Amino acid sequence: MTTVTAVALHDLTQAFDNIAVSDDSNPQPGDVDGARSSLFTEGLAAAGAGGSVGSDGLTFNLPTDFVGTEDNALAQGQNAPRPVMRPASAFS
Repeated sequence: MTTVTAVALHDLTQAFDNIAVSDDSNPQPGDVDGARSSLFTEGLAAAGAGGSVGSDGLTFNLPTDFVGTEDNALAQGQNAPRPVMRPASAFS
């Protein structure tokens, strides 16, 4: 029998367990989709990484230094409880 223990996360970065961004010259660490694909830092830089983008009146700052680090959380059937909040169009 498997025991499931809920652990409260104070920040999404605490759940990061996967590398999505790799360097063109070393794509091996990246696996954004479970099929060993990754986003390349050079392409992200050309697309404006380190800048900001806007949507619905909100501004999102894009990271500048993320290559080869755990930068996302894979969803694998786990429960991620969250507090009940008013509807929002963005998370911070």
